[in-house]
Amino acid sequence: MNQNKDRKFIAHQELRPKFLDKNVDLMEMNSWIIDLKSYIIIGYNGDVPKKNLYLQLRPLSHKSWKSSIDALEPEKRNLNQLCDALLEEGKLRMPRQQRQINPLKAKKGSGERYSDSLHRLDKLISAAELKM
Repeated sequence: MNQNKDRKFIAHQELRPKFLDKNVDLMEMNSWIIDLKSYIIIGYNGDVPKKNLYLQLRPLSHKSWKSSIDALEPEKRNLNQLCDALLEEGKLRMPRQQRQINPLKAKKGSGERYSDSLHRLDKLISAAELKM
């Protein structure tokens, strides 16, 4: 008996990741990937198939991402491989130099709490891939 045929994806709308926009930055991409993983794992009740996750991914992304996703051969990748490849694609859309400049340009927004500002700065720094 083929276990992949017995697995059924049950979409949980409250966990569905937001739409992957064409102008997403790397921080949003990281967050989207975490949401996507949770959505798929829970949708398959923890028994995620090793391949063919493209059906769940395709409706969640802008058409500009679809050609990039198609080039990754998503039907041949497991969930972690697919998410890693998507993250690398996201890095290509925002060069490292730009990600390194973003924390330097960050300012505390008016009305923004200090802790929120620090959290946002922490995300910018983690996306910058700084080497010490």
